[in-house]
Amino acid sequence: MKITPLDIRRKDFLIRFRGYDKKEVKEFLEIIARELEEMIKEKDELLNKISVLEEIAATYQKQEKLLQETLMTVQKQAENLKNNAQKEAENIVQKAKLEAKEILMKTQKEVDKLRGELNTLNSKKKVFVANLKGLIEGLNNFIKEWEKENERENKEGS
Repeated sequence: MKITPLDIRRKDFLIRFRGYDKKEVKEFLEIIARELEEMIKEKDELLNKISVLEEIAATYQKQEKLLQETLMTVQKQAENLKNNAQKEAENIVQKAKLEAKEILMKTQKEVDKLRGELNTLNSKKKVFVANLKGLIEGLNNFIKEWEKENERENKEGS
């Protein structure tokens, strides 16, 4: 037996001694009736959506069939293009190999040049570091002598 919102609203309960509050029961039944109405509306909307979606699915199935036929034609054309592209690619690869050899030779010359410059810079670095160490040692000796002299002067002055 299906219960409608109207059935809920019209339902009357027997009144007994110390029974439920009639107003409270009616309010509760009204809430339930509203909830049921909303669910019924939602169900109807969902059924309508299902119907629309089924129509859309049928349209998509027709389009899919057409796309499959088109795909077969495109695949045949793609195969032809692929063969032509492969021949062209082989020509491009040959050209690229020649250019790569030239670039490699130029790069090797540049690497040799840079190695020479690096060796020169390393030699200059070694000379600079040696000079810097000598300078630091000289300054260190100077400071030690200066401190000794300063101590002597302080002792003599005391």
